[in-house]
Amino acid sequence: MLARFTGDEGRRNLLYTLSEQKLVRGDKVLAEALASSVTLLEAQTGAAVIHQGGVDNDVYFIVTGSFDVFVNGKRVARRHAGEHVGEMAAVQPTQIRSATVVAAEPSVVARVSAARLEDLAEQFPQIHRYVAQELARRLYQRNDHIGSARDRTKVLVLASPQATAAAQVVQETLACEGFTVRQWQDGLARSGGLSVQRLQELAAGVDFAVVISGDDNAPASADAWPATRDALLMETGVLLGVLGSDRTVLLEARGEHAGVEDLPGVVNVAWQPDPSDDLEAVLASACTRLRRYFERQGPFAVA
Repeated sequence: MLARFTGDEGRRNLLYTLSEQKLVRGDKVLAEALASSVTLLEAQTGAAVIHQGGVDNDVYFIVTGSFDVFVNGKRVARRHAGEHVGEMAAVQPTQIRSATVVAAEPSVVARVSAARLEDLAEQFPQIHRYVAQELARRLYQRNDHIGSARDRTKVLVLASPQATAAAQVVQETLACEGFTVRQWQDGLARSGGLSVQRLQELAAGVDFAVVISGDDNAPASADAWPATRDALLMETGVLLGVLGSDRTVLLEARGEHAGVEDLPGVVNVAWQPDPSDDLEAVLASACTRLRRYFERQGPFAVA
């Protein structure tokens, strides 16, 4: 099968195939850059390109064929031509592999290192955006974690760098209402190591999570906002994968910048930043709606 992608004709086939990748979305310039960066590999049926627990960090674009994804020996998904696997390496290069990926049929993949993909993302920012959205979507599908009963409802609060003051107000307000609240401050975009795993562990110990977007009356620059937005997408995706869509709440500032409304399945509560007013007053209505929603849903029931 590799012969189809060698020589002048093969190069044209490869460029066409790469341009059809979901991450590339028809961008011919990006397809050209990828074609010069990847190594083509053939995988026979049953051959694994990624092993759970492995420490490699390559990303694989499926050129032809399909692959099954296994977690702890259980098949959880199938990926087809035009999709990619191993994308967590692009987010957390030092994290061990969370799944085994095995060829379901004779297949060809295009392998690229996480470091090279990061270099390409500097030139093509849509790479980070798509990886973040795809990661969120896939984690949302893995909504199979169930928490245990709580004496007090527990809430995890996450915030963009522009919303730290708002997060503090939400934490203090909910705590006064009888909730047990803690903040996540590590972040995924620049943290190394096991930050994804740590966030999953924290989320498994609470009943709800609140992700706060906002500008704390000081909007981020237009250049900074997309990276902040992608970090929120990644973190929200992790929370969806652990808590589910009815226990992950986006407290979204309505202002100059777009929010994460294209992420499906998130409960949305809006707030309006107002430089002329006190944050506690601005957030009072939103905190009341959060409290009522949490009380209506209740803590996790006994399994």
